[in-house]
Amino acid sequence: MGGTASSLFSVKYKRPVTEYKKGWRFVVGLSDKTGEIECNFWGGADKAAVERVFGSFKEGDVVRVSATVGDFDGKQKLDIDPQRGSIERVGEFDTADFVPISKREIAEMRTELLEAVRSVQNPFLRKLLDSFFGDKKFLDEFCNSPGAIYYHHAWVGGLMEHSLHVYRICMTACDIYPSIDRELVTTAALLHDVGKTREFSVTTNIRQTEEGMLCGHITMGAEMVSEKIKAIAGFPEVLKMKMVHCVLSHHGQLEYGAPKEPQFPEASLVFHADMLDAKIDQFVKTRDDAKTEDFRIWTKSLGDIYLK
Repeated sequence: MGGTASSLFSVKYKRPVTEYKKGWRFVVGLSDKTGEIECNFWGGADKAAVERVFGSFKEGDVVRVSATVGDFDGKQKLDIDPQRGSIERVGEFDTADFVPISKREIAEMRTELLEAVRSVQNPFLRKLLDSFFGDKKFLDEFCNSPGAIYYHHAWVGGLMEHSLHVYRICMTACDIYPSIDRELVTTAALLHDVGKTREFSVTTNIRQTEEGMLCGHITMGAEMVSEKIKAIAGFPEVLKMKMVHCVLSHHGQLEYGAPKEPQFPEASLVFHADMLDAKIDQFVKTRDDAKTEDFRIWTKSLGDIYLK
């Protein structure tokens, strides 16, 4: 700690200029494909000068930061003294340097996804899947969407990766419980998070859209599935209700944001597979990213994690 760094970052967020004992300051959240770090700009008594720097870039811009590397509460941070450091917007950059991408090949997962679609023999569920994944524009969006901003599969390709994990977990459970409707589960597993194609946008970082903030991926996903079903002649009403219910209930409990709790085995399976994959991904990523020689680490979402 205490060294200097000069690098390019995407601006994740900005906090307004505030006063401190030596003058005026502001805080900026920065990110690249390796993670995020908070940066403090410690300006002097000239408020206008600090505000000019603050206004010279916006969220989503790429900036070059020259700063001192420090530590606060066990986390790395950056500090800019304008006498020795700077933060400046840049115009030329490679987006791939700022947004993480799945460790699995996108093309490989895409092939697996389409194989899962082709496995469905029910004509109505197959038409529903084809109405989504037979649309090249939508397929490209799905394959390149993140699964989240922070908590799990928060990278390009994360939505498809997570959906395939949920599908594979569900298929294993279907082998154990043969009375479960495998084709309904397959369709629901692949489409349960379809609303995330509209909830998130990817530029130099992953951000939530206005629609995503106001409506959420569960509601949007249920609407998307319902609209596609309306265009399929003769789609059975009970099957429609089950399919929409699987999307609405895949967060399992009201306190987790589910408008409905699962009310039949297939919906319960999709919920538990979704939760299992999300939790295991969080545990693995937290353990692998831990920068400590201690045998444990604590996070707000998971609590204590044993690292050995």
